[in-house]
Amino acid sequence: MAVLTRRGLWPVAATHLLACIIFFIVLSNEHSKGKPMCCNWESPGLHPILMVFAFVWLGPWASMSYTSLEWIFGMSHSQTKSIHLFLQTLAIAVGWIGFASKYEGSSAHFRSVHSLIGMLVLVGYSVQWVIGTLVFIPEGVDPSYKRLVHGWHGPAGLTLMVISFATVLTGSLSYAGKTSDPSYSRDNFNSYTAVSFLLIPLGILMVFLVTTRPKGVKEPDGQERAKLLNSTGSKTGWP
Repeated sequence: MAVLTRRGLWPVAATHLLACIIFFIVLSNEHSKGKPMCCNWESPGLHPILMVFAFVWLGPWASMSYTSLEWIFGMSHSQTKSIHLFLQTLAIAVGWIGFASKYEGSSAHFRSVHSLIGMLVLVGYSVQWVIGTLVFIPEGVDPSYKRLVHGWHGPAGLTLMVISFATVLTGSLSYAGKTSDPSYSRDNFNSYTAVSFLLIPLGILMVFLVTTRPKGVKEPDGQERAKLLNSTGSKTGWP
């Protein structure tokens, strides 16, 4: 049963809007530098575009898919799970492409907090994807094992998402701080300063959406959980 209310809808809409705004600010800013700086493989501008697309747009949308699609709009659990998996897969793929572009385009590797935390997030997302795919997608997995993994899979994903925002924030501050670099203009500074500020409400909204159930959606009890963990058609948010 869908719980489509104004109270539940506005944070979902605001989160989607903020993610889009941040991505298009970065895309517009990097594209304004011209193709050699922006969109060529190994160019410095391609990395932030891909990473913001992966971990500010796709990743958060995947994380709140159960809240927005299943609990609020009433989509079936199996459909929501498929969309969640697709978005996470796409986010991880784009993230690794962004990493490869930066790695091949620079001779300095893992020399900053941004790069070290970013690598941790990328590996963490990949591990989460592997575990989630092996445990929650196949039929016949022991429900008690699913229940055990689910207990930390969600919190771990939320933690990685918050850390990914922090990684993008450190990268944005790094770009905004290059005022002495002649290739960076005042517009570049303003763009990445805006991204830094917009990441804060986006993070707050994401934590709110992922950890709060809409009014009318109750936590399933032990017997219901066992049933839902054996079913692909439930609508309660349990994998």
